Amino acid sequence: MNYYDAIVYIIEDDPEFGAYLQELLEDTGVREVCLFRDGLVGLNASLSDTPDLLVLDLNLPSLRGEEICRLLRSSPHHQSIRILVCSDMPEAQRHELELLKIGADLYFEKPFVEQAFIDDVIRLLTAPNRGTEHLSFGERDSGVFLSSVMGEDLPADDRTPSAAFVRRQYAILKGTTFSGYEILEVLGGGAVGTVYKAHHRTLDRMVALKVFLRSDQDSPEQIRRFQREARIMAHLNHPNIVQVYDTGQTGYTYYIGMELMEQGSLLDVLQKRQLTWDLTREIIDQAAQALIYLHQAGIIHRDLKPGNILCTRNSVFKVGDFGISRARLPLEKSEFTRHETVMGTKTYMAPEMMMGKQADALTDQYAFGRTILRLFEGPEPNVPPVPLNKLRPDCPPKLSDALNRFMHVDPEKRYASMEEAREAALAAF
Repeated sequence: MNYYDAIVYIIEDDPEFGAYLQELLEDTGVREVCLFRDGLVGLNASLSDTPDLLVLDLNLPSLRGEEICRLLRSSPHHQSIRILVCSDMPEAQRHELELLKIGADLYFEKPFVEQAFIDDVIRLLTAPNRGTEHLSFGERDSGVFLSSVMGEDLPADDRTPSAAFVRRQYAILKGTTFSGYEILEVLGGGAVGTVYKAHHRTLDRMVALKVFLRSDQDSPEQIRRFQREARIMAHLNHPNIVQVYDTGQTGYTYYIGMELMEQGSLLDVLQKRQLTWDLTREIIDQAAQALIYLHQAGIIHRDLKPGNILCTRNSVFKVGDFGISRARLPLEKSEFTRHETVMGTKTYMAPEMMMGKQADALTDQYAFGRTILRLFEGPEPNVPPVPLNKLRPDCPPKLSDALNRFMHVDPEKRYASMEEAREAALAAF
């Protein structure tokens, strides 16, 4: 593309430096330059309008620059946004980000030489668009050069940033090794980390690798929650719960290596398969058995939803993601999440949880009913939820009645347990 047709967003909390960057880019002839001083505001703008280039600092209010990179790189629709980090970053941290496919395309340390900055910004904006592949200047720093855009080889001793930028191919990070895992592709991302398809070389198995970036602004509670998710999952042994193989940490991350669910979440499955009543019965049966096991073990999931019920290659449905679960593990003196803390996904939260009351097996039952109902809705959930027999008049009548009771506003009028709820739902078919 022509750089003067480009839209550039700057996320910089220093008003003077932000204005300086904006003026510098406008003077190059870039069509539109927008400045944001808050990380979360800048991220939301980038997700909504998709700029051609994002220039950002790392130390930002609300959301750090590393997290912005991670969220954009793990979004299928935003992976190709060109990102320039203009801040101090330790070389080891940069290397980890690049291995995880969440690094920037360019790094500039403050203060920088204006002409060098302008030249590389223009080259970045005018480079061929290669979809979700993105440049990694870590290749330049390590002396590893790939074939150029024109098919020519780049001399190993040519390490000037501009020459390397113009003459080499977009770096593809597939095949790089991170803490013993060969990173193959990004499967998804969310508030608590990015999930990759990876190959564990020692165990010689394909896994889902969930990685949580560490930063100085992370609260101890966030870190403990991620570590605790791994501990909860490692204590569980049930055919309908995602299995954990490995956990660990590096200089800038924590990670969990777990069972790869090849068919993805429930919503992923329904993009490929028709939701028949037989399939509905299987989902209800298997996911309910997982919840029964959890409740018997004293664990409340607290965030059950379609994205947290996953499917194996052999069409076995399993419950995963225990990031905000409430549980008492061996040797623990107290529950991790405070009773008054409201956490979860609003669409699937029982009314009493919205009021800050303690989560229990009945709130999981509500979320389970709402999850099953969500499978029959359109692109967006209905607010308030519409009964199943209104969405699908051909549904088994008793199934609609059962889901209505799962989701009763009064928890005392729901089924007494998940065992009873499962039996009622399965009896409807």
